[in-house]
Amino acid sequence: MEHYDQSKIGRCISWTGDHNVYAYGTDEVIKFSKFDFFLGYEKTKHKAISDIEICKKFFGTYLLETRVVSSAYERRVALVQKRVAGRFLSKRDLQNSTIVDQFAEIMTAYRRLLAERHAYIDLIGGRGALSGTMSNIFIDDADKLIFFDATIFELTDFHPVWRVFLWPLFTLAYILQRATIKRFEST
Repeated sequence: MEHYDQSKIGRCISWTGDHNVYAYGTDEVIKFSKFDFFLGYEKTKHKAISDIEICKKFFGTYLLETRVVSSAYERRVALVQKRVAGRFLSKRDLQNSTIVDQFAEIMTAYRRLLAERHAYIDLIGGRGALSGTMSNIFIDDADKLIFFDATIFELTDFHPVWRVFLWPLFTLAYILQRATIKRFEST
């Protein structure tokens, strides 16, 4: 597995939801999950690879290309992605027919993901839960939707002791996401 270069890690860009995101070199970001503490290195690595493969299957080109990397001593797992510019998807963006069509495709893929008995994927993100946006979906300058978080939340991934503490958090996030999707689709 590729190792990340500690010297390329720059300033913190985001510290919300599941990941801490830092600048990585000049044109990439590196993301560290807060859940790897609960899962351990090996399980985190396998989960990250599996989640990305599942999301590629369902979301195709909407998913931002992501590399799974590890620390030199293989104690931490991180995700490296191209740094993208844009804004979070908000309900008012759905007045643009180009964005509406893309959003409909993402929602169809999301429903297929759930229908095939996968756990839900986080579309709204930490900021979205507070702001009413879908902060894990970006709109770039060309009005292209970019989905950049391929984390599938399954409580069964965690040790039973942690499930007791994580269940309320996961449940709340899922309720907020369902409400946000319903609000977005009501336009």
